[in-house]
Amino acid sequence: MVICSRHNFMPFIVAFILLFCNYSIIYANYIGMIQNVFTTNLSAESYIISLNVLTLFNVFLFLFVRWERVSILNKVEFVDANRGDNFILYLLYSLLIPIFFLGFTLPEAEGQRGAHSTAYEYSAILFMLLFYYSGNQKWHIRFGLMLVAIYSLQSFVFGGRIEAIQFILVAYMMLFIHRISMPKVIIAMVGMFFLMSIIGVVRGELLSGNADVSSILSSLAESGFALDTAYSAYYTSESFVYIIDKFTLFEIIALFCEFVKSIFLGANPDVLLTSISAQYTIHYGGGILPFYFFFYLGAIGVFVASVLAAFYLNKVIGLQADSSGYMKCLTVWIVSTTFRWYLYTPLPLLRGVLFLTIAYFSFAYLHHLSGRIFVRKETEFLQYKE
Repeated sequence: MVICSRHNFMPFIVAFILLFCNYSIIYANYIGMIQNVFTTNLSAESYIISLNVLTLFNVFLFLFVRWERVSILNKVEFVDANRGDNFILYLLYSLLIPIFFLGFTLPEAEGQRGAHSTAYEYSAILFMLLFYYSGNQKWHIRFGLMLVAIYSLQSFVFGGRIEAIQFILVAYMMLFIHRISMPKVIIAMVGMFFLMSIIGVVRGELLSGNADVSSILSSLAESGFALDTAYSAYYTSESFVYIIDKFTLFEIIALFCEFVKSIFLGANPDVLLTSISAQYTIHYGGGILPFYFFFYLGAIGVFVASVLAAFYLNKVIGLQADSSGYMKCLTVWIVSTTFRWYLYTPLPLLRGVLFLTIAYFSFAYLHHLSGRIFVRKETEFLQYKE
C-alpha cells in the first residue's frame, strides 16, 4: 500500500501510518518479544485470533482500495482567495481559544500525561474550517498556524502525540501540500515517528527517574523504535477477543446497538467496549479498528471494517481539483485522523464524519448568509449615495 501510494501524499500518509502501527505491533509481540504489560498473552486462542484479524483486515484493505488509481495530486486547492469570511474566522477564534485552555487538563505529576477533552480532539475540524475560510489572507493564516503550533506543543510537551500529529497534518494538507516535495515529506514523517517513539520512552523514563540520554537511547533500541501506543492498543484489542465467549449473542447484540446509538447520541461510559473489557483485564484503552467490529459481528465484522475504511480511502484517492469543498474537507479529516481511527476507536469514521458534515454545512450557510448581508448593505450604501 505504501509503494502503490508513494506519488500522492494523502493516501501515502494513511498507508505509512498503518505500516508504522503494524510494524510496532508485530515487532513488540512476535519479533522483539518486548516484555511489558502490553504484550502479555491473555490466552493462546486470543493470541492467534488477534493476529489473524489484524492480517485479514490489512489484506482486505489492500484488495478493496483502488490503489491502481493513485496519481499525483495536482492543482487541488484547499484554500480559495475568494472564500474569505472574517465573520466566520472570528467566530472560529472565539471557539478555538477557550478550547485550548479549557479542553486540556494538565498532568498532576511529572511524567504523567495530560488529558484532552472531546472538544480538544474535534477542534481539528475547526482548524480545517479556519484555513478553508481564510481567503488566503496572510494575517489569518499566520494566526491559525500559531494556534496549531501551541495546540500541538501543549500535546507534545505533556506526553500526547496523536492529537498534535492530527493538527499538524490538517495545517500541512490545507496550506502546504503543493509547496513541499514528497521526499522532504517522507523524511519529515520518519523524523516525526522517531520523535513519537522518543516521547513514549521519555515519559516512561521520567516515571522511573532515569531521564538520561543513554537510558533513553537504550530503551529505543530495545523497543525496535516501536510505537508503544500501537502495541498498547493491540493488547486492548486482544482483550476484546478474549472476552467474547463471556457474553451471549443477545448481550453482544445489545452492546452493538449501544455502539450504534453512541454515533448519534454520544457514548455511555458503562457500555463502552474498552470499559467492559477492563473489567476482565487491565489495559489503557484504545483498540484497533477491525477488532471492534469483530467483537460485535464476528468474522464478518472484519470485512465490514475493511469496507468502511476502503470507502473513505477511495474518496481520498479520487480527490480532484473540481471536487466539492465538502469532499476536500472530508479527505483531510480522514487522513489527519488515521492514527485515531486505526488505534483508538472507529468513531472518527462515523461520529467524526457526522460532526464534520454538520459543521461544514452550518458554516457554509453562515458564509452564504453573511455574503447576502454584505451585498445588501453595499447595495443600500450605493443607493444612498445616488
